Amino acid sequence: MAVPVTVPAPPVFKGSWPALVALMLVVAIGALLAFSTQSGLTRLQVRADQRLQATIQRAQLAALLSLFKDLESGARGFAMTGEEAFLEPYTAASTKIAPALNTLKVALQSVPLPAFSWRDLEEEASRRQLLASMTISERRSSPGKAFDHTSLLLEGKLAMDKLRLRVATLDTLLDQRVDLLTEALAAERARMRQSLWLTSLVAWLLVVFAIGFWLRERQRRGQLYAELAGSHAQLEQRVQDRTAALQVANTRARQFASESQRQVEQERTRISREVHDQVGQIFTGIKMIFRTLKPGSLAPDQQTALTQAIDMGVQTTRRIAAELRPLLLDDLGLPQALAHYLKTCFAPLGIAYSLDMPDTHGLNDLQMTQLFRVVQESCTNICRHAQASHVDVTCATADDGLTLYINDDGMGFDPAQVRDDALGLVGIRERVDLMGGTLDIQRRPTGGTRVVVHLPAVRNRHSNGDVM
Repeated sequence: MAVPVTVPAPPVFKGSWPALVALMLVVAIGALLAFSTQSGLTRLQVRADQRLQATIQRAQLAALLSLFKDLESGARGFAMTGEEAFLEPYTAASTKIAPALNTLKVALQSVPLPAFSWRDLEEEASRRQLLASMTISERRSSPGKAFDHTSLLLEGKLAMDKLRLRVATLDTLLDQRVDLLTEALAAERARMRQSLWLTSLVAWLLVVFAIGFWLRERQRRGQLYAELAGSHAQLEQRVQDRTAALQVANTRARQFASESQRQVEQERTRISREVHDQVGQIFTGIKMIFRTLKPGSLAPDQQTALTQAIDMGVQTTRRIAAELRPLLLDDLGLPQALAHYLKTCFAPLGIAYSLDMPDTHGLNDLQMTQLFRVVQESCTNICRHAQASHVDVTCATADDGLTLYINDDGMGFDPAQVRDDALGLVGIRERVDLMGGTLDIQRRPTGGTRVVVHLPAVRNRHSNGDVM
């Protein structure tokens, strides 16, 4: 357990509080200035947007008046000549007047317009459109004849003059609004400049005041830094001592784990042989005794049940012995033991498999056992969770060591989201760590999972798994 290091607390100098207060005031003024500037910019933006909208609205009003002019000129030209070409501006304007008037009305809905009535403007607009339509209808009713409805044209001209007057009134109000917004914008800018200069001046004075006190306190902090440097050196030495002790403890723990694993495997081997030899011999003896019985000594169903029980006991004995310690691993080596295990594991489930493992005489007994257990645990996970149809186990040797690949085409999983209680993967990682190797579990791009185990410098290892 690490010993806590007590670092002396810095002394609080009574003479430093004016500098701290000055700095706090500078920060407060800066925040106030930022808030005031942001508020002013927001108000400026609002005023500018309002002025822009008023200018746009004047342009929309001018466009509306231009549409009425096109309406009037088209109707008058057709009335005088009877030629259809004069109706093109009339037709285009008649379809645009209502949307343009409605758009302008909606845009000015929240704008105060004293001494102005939208109802009067809409009535004048409707009357002018009606008179233009009546003029065109009258001219169409007398083709080839001179148009003599001067009273209708005169009435249309009077309606147009009234409409121009309404539009001029509205344009004057909008122009006044633009002037007022321009004045408000200029006043807001002047207020922002004054506020900026004033707050900046106060902030600079406070900064100068704080710097003076800081320079005075700088000399006093020298002693404190020296004390802190001494404490830091002591802390660094303690950290180094603790790190060295931790490395020694980790080495001992790894050696203990390696030795414990070796002893466990030895015990498993001993129990496996005893189960195979002793229990297997018992079932073999029972089977031989059973064969010496006279035919008919037992009922047919009893004879069948007893035969099945004996065969099941022999198979169970072999399975338990193989799970404790596969005898092929000691007798024939890792490739043959893996070939037999893969066959017994995947063949009953209908899962295709392949094994490509060259001679591994460079491995010691512990390494072969651990690699066999890694493959065993990986294949168990594949059978339980992967839903795979093919499994490929490959082992490649090189100058830098040995690499084992276990690939399946199952549903795969995200290695970063493995549950804490996934004991199978934890066991695999611990076995690889005991051998001083590295483990990498990947999601294959084509689907499934790849387990990669790399053992560096395999040929330069003792039988206990430690590097020479």
